[in-house]
Amino acid sequence: MENGTTVDPDLKELEALRQQAEAFDQTGDVADTNVEDAPEHGDAGARETEQAAENDTQPDNPANEEAGKADEAEDAPKQQRDEPKPKTREEKEAERFARNWKRLQAERAQLERERAELERYRAQIAAQTGAQSGQESAEKPLHEKYSAAELEQAAEDFEAEGRYEEAKLLREEAALAQRRGTATSGAGGQSAQAPTAAQQTAAEQYRRQFEALWNANLAEIRAEDPEFADPQSAKFQAAAEILREYPQGRTFPDGIKIAAAWARDRVLAKEAAEAKKALAEKDKEIARLQALLSPGSGAGETRGGARSFEEMSEAEQAAFLKRQAAELDGLAG
Repeated sequence: MENGTTVDPDLKELEALRQQAEAFDQTGDVADTNVEDAPEHGDAGARETEQAAENDTQPDNPANEEAGKADEAEDAPKQQRDEPKPKTREEKEAERFARNWKRLQAERAQLERERAELERYRAQIAAQTGAQSGQESAEKPLHEKYSAAELEQAAEDFEAEGRYEEAKLLREEAALAQRRGTATSGAGGQSAQAPTAAQQTAAEQYRRQFEALWNANLAEIRAEDPEFADPQSAKFQAAAEILREYPQGRTFPDGIKIAAAWARDRVLAKEAAEAKKALAEKDKEIARLQALLSPGSGAGETRGGARSFEEMSEAEQAAFLKRQAAELDGLAG
């Protein structure tokens, strides 16, 4: 009661509600009636923000830094282990040997294939010849079907055309025919028939295949050693001489490779012998010059088996020099 008037509690509550509604209309939110608590909440938020900022600005934990460095130190040797190590000289030599061995095996396999191909062509020629003639004699070698004179004539024709390999083959067949006693005729005393068109075609096919393999081997040899391309070189002449001495080397494509290898050995042996002879002559000349330049060289020559000046004792050398001086005085008088 104030001034004799009693304030109804309900009216006070309604007044408070009215004030809140007016505040809501103005701010869009219900006004916080506990005004005393607001600053406390604001101060708490500010303190939390300041604490977070302090935590961000503080340095990292030294223990964590040491642990990171230890991890990096452990990773460094692992990276070094992962890096490939440089190869040693022995490892490089082993790899080079393996490559060369592999290449040699491949070349050997290629040679075997070429031989097999050549034999296949020979069999094909024999088969075609037999099919054309229809006789068992077609399977016989040339020296049994033709006379030595006919084979020799064919060899000369081939040689005139520059087909030296075929000429060598025919001459070998002619020699075999001569030994079989078919110098003038074939079997039964009748002249051998001339080769048919099919036989000539098969022979031409064989010749082309043979020349292709031979020329391929020759090109390979000249690429490795250009001296074999120079007719005036010692290696070229040695290879030609070997093929003349051993004509069977012309009967298969690898014969040129064998002749080239043999020619290299011959040239090296000849050069070594000449170098040894020249060295012996130089050593002899050096010994002669040293004898002339040595003290008493003029008196050091032996006479009638007498000892040389170097082999004499000091007393003998002195007596020898006196005799030489007396002889010179006598010549001067």
